Amino acid sequence: MKKILFCFYLLVCLPSSAQPSQTPADLDLTINYYNRVLTPEGLTRETRYQETVQRRANHIWQSRVLPPQLAHNGDAAHNSNENEHEHFNYIVLPRHIERTANGISVEHIDLSNRERIAIPATEYEQINFDGSWDNAFYIISPKDLALMQPSNRASSIKTARWFEREKNHIFQRVLWDDVLQIALIIESGDTENTFFRKTEVSATTQTSPAQPWLHLAGFANKEYSDFLD
Repeated sequence: MKKILFCFYLLVCLPSSAQPSQTPADLDLTINYYNRVLTPEGLTRETRYQETVQRRANHIWQSRVLPPQLAHNGDAAHNSNENEHEHFNYIVLPRHIERTANGISVEHIDLSNRERIAIPATEYEQINFDGSWDNAFYIISPKDLALMQPSNRASSIKTARWFEREKNHIFQRVLWDDVLQIALIIESGDTENTFFRKTEVSATTQTSPAQPWLHLAGFANKEYSDFLD
């Protein structure tokens, strides 16, 4: 009964234009991440990084954008020698998420060494993946958006509007684009200003014809466990 009431809540409380359409638009995205944390020692630590994402009906291809002076790291994302166990740095390897009839499959692609590293669900935490197709596809799950309230905050984008929630001094604010069906900005933090996170999404429907997941024929198939000590 609770499940039925929750589903009813999603349909009624989430405005119809904020509900996922049957065929969300294919998008090419540039995503900027910013994190700020105040440590117990009084230090303020900030991190920034950028990703590009290709969003298609059943595929998501994520790639970290590396500064030119570090771009070569992508060619040495994993290495080995006689005395060192082979390992890989998932952060600099493109991630391919595919939606299948049985759920999702996740793999990291080593283009330089022509390898596909399959990641089992039990190891998602090790690659900083929460296991949610919706969070990857929409940047925030529409189910989570349904639990938020419309905000009075003005939007400079005609097709987008703000939603927000706050509980136990923790807040979250989302700028949701009704047409593109994606979060354009996500802000979260605490009212004491000890941490703050911001995700900014630039989306274009002028998508690249490239579909890198179609060009993996001949790549060696490896398992995440192959790189464990």
